Order: sequence, then structure tokens, then C-alpha cells
Amino acid sequence: MSTVLEINSHDRQSKGILGRHSLDSIKRPLTKIYIEPTTVCNLKCRTCIRNSWDETIGSMDLTIYRKLLSDLREFPSLHTMAFWGIGEPLTHPEIVNMVALAHEMGLKTEVITNGHLLDKDVARGFIEAGLDTLVVSLDGTTQTSYEAIRLGGNLMCVDENIKEMNMMRAKMCRKNPVVGLEFVIMKSNIDQIPYLAEKARLMEASFIVLSNLLPCTEDMKDEILYWIPGTFGNEQERPFLVPDLILPRMDMHE
Repeated sequence: MSTVLEINSHDRQSKGILGRHSLDSIKRPLTKIYIEPTTVCNLKCRTCIRNSWDETIGSMDLTIYRKLLSDLREFPSLHTMAFWGIGEPLTHPEIVNMVALAHEMGLKTEVITNGHLLDKDVARGFIEAGLDTLVVSLDGTTQTSYEAIRLGGNLMCVDENIKEMNMMRAKMCRKNPVVGLEFVIMKSNIDQIPYLAEKARLMEASFIVLSNLLPCTEDMKDEILYWIPGTFGNEQERPFLVPDLILPRMDMHE
């Protein structure tokens, strides 16, 4: 059994990051760490926890990040660093550098993004930095369904950005980053699931992660599709075939 740890951007003033999280007391080997570079985001999504909190928005200082990397050298079992969190990682001006520094330590790196800020400079930076996995967060496969959840979002922009990155990756004769899709399932978008395989093909995505909604506001509570024993959610009951499809347990009978 392994251990994962999350460090968020609110820890940016901490002096002893790992000590603060009491990693010395963890007996199981630390294998993966989640870093939240920032809580800043360029979109306003109906599913976001930021709709129900008043925390100060902030970003992790690069000095703190370097200190974190230095401390992590004490954990040889660590093999993956994931840049995920409440904010959009690509709003952090040093995100490419953060990935490069982790890669230099020999860590595999993952970034989850809404894809809007993945311009040519950032794409090239990620490829050259050695980013292993880029997960694109989608909650709709058409502009109408996408924008209904990701207010102000432009699915065509995301499609074009991923297409450009894939073309650039091919021209550079590189295999990284591997692209994946992440989709939060709700009653209002569950009808989009059959179209995800085609979206994955167009984006050259190697895997799809489906997850359940965790409602953060009153108006989202009726969107959940939580699992009821005996209903959909087993590996043998996939609605369509796609490589490495990761499904949550959910009730398909509502």
C-alpha cells in the first residue's frame, strides 16, 4: 500500500512544508504528491467549490515550491507529482518551470487543465519540460452542454489547443505528454457519455476518467448520480469500449 499527499497553494507561507503535514509519521511509502499551484482560475464552473467559499485567492511562491522539492528528496519512494487543485494550474506563471524542476528530480508529472490557456508557448514548454500526462477536464462534448457547466468556456478553443499541442509533439518526435480526459458525471450531462469515445479519438486521448459530482451549492444537489448496490458501475457493464476507461459507481436508473 502506498501514500499520497496533497499540498495546496494556501501552504505557500509555510516554512517547513513536509514537517507541517507530519510526513515523518507516515509508515507507508509516499508514492504520489498532489500540488495545487494556485487557486486562481480563468473560468467560473457551476461544479466548483469556489462557489461556496470565501477563501483568499493565491498562488504558491516558487521559493516555497523549491523548498518542497528539496524536502521531497528524503522520500525515494516518491515517483509522481500531480499539479491538480481548485485553481487552473496554467494561470500560474511558473507552471512550466515547476514541471521541469520536478522532471529533473526524476519524477513523473501530471497536470489537469481546462485547456483554454494551453497556447503554443505553454504547449512547447510542457513538451520540452518532460510533462508525462496532461488531463483535460471536460463536462460536455458539445459547446451547449460544455458551457452550461463551465460558464464562459469555449470547447472549440480547447479542441484547437489540444490539436496544436499534439501536432507540435509529433513534429518534435516526442511521445509526451500523454493526453487524458476527465469528465464529471451529472444527471444533466450523462447523455454525453456515449460521445466521449469520439472526443477522445479527436483529442488523441489515451484514457478517460469519469467521476461523480460532489455538489458544493444547493442548486447542484439534485445532479448527483451516486451508486446504489446492484446498479451500474462494474467493469463488466461498460456502456461503450475505450482503452483505460475509469468509471465511478453510480445509479443509472434515476
